[in-house]
Amino acid sequence: MKGLIQKDIYMLTTQLKFQLFLIIIYCVCFSFIGNGMLGMLGIFIAALLSNGMFTLDEQSKWDKFALTMPYSRKDIVLSRYILSAVLAAGAAVLYILSGSAVVYIIKSAYEEAQPFGSYAAFGILAFSLALFSSSLALPVTIKFGSLKGRYALILIGAVCGVIYGVGYTYINEKFSAGKEIKALSGIELYAAVLIVSLICFAVSAAVSIKLYSNKDVG
Repeated sequence: MKGLIQKDIYMLTTQLKFQLFLIIIYCVCFSFIGNGMLGMLGIFIAALLSNGMFTLDEQSKWDKFALTMPYSRKDIVLSRYILSAVLAAGAAVLYILSGSAVVYIIKSAYEEAQPFGSYAAFGILAFSLALFSSSLALPVTIKFGSLKGRYALILIGAVCGVIYGVGYTYINEKFSAGKEIKALSGIELYAAVLIVSLICFAVSAAVSIKLYSNKDVG
């Protein structure tokens, strides 16, 4: 499985450079200018890059070649889920660290800089919803192919956008006007969202393994 992940990372760095560049722009630059909503788009993009790997496999016919290698279909699917989680986590950490730089390094340049706790909360919420998005997108792509998978991504993006908008407003209210200490009581909510997303992610992986095992790629 390690070899599969290494292959996907190589493909990302060679075929999807623009998407990786967007992740850095969204996670870093928008954090520095205090735009949390746009900043966390990078986390969503990172999580869904693994979905694009199935598209590249179809175009290059690599999925057929992979079946001749000493990897099971389960290994192929799990490697994509691991890649999705790792990329989303990396983007979330990048976003939080960028927010920390705003708070601790150049806060004086922004009179209304967001507190560190809000960046951490935003990052956890975006990571959770990014995993949830990937949980929905990957099975659809495996079952119906990359074209219909793109339509599913649009619908998933709209649903997660609504959920994220509600959560974003909630966090802003909690962390505004000196309410940062009180907002810590909301950690149960963020933990619950994360746990639910992880459960959905695990269930989605099991479903995708079954779908890919029955898929004709010959």
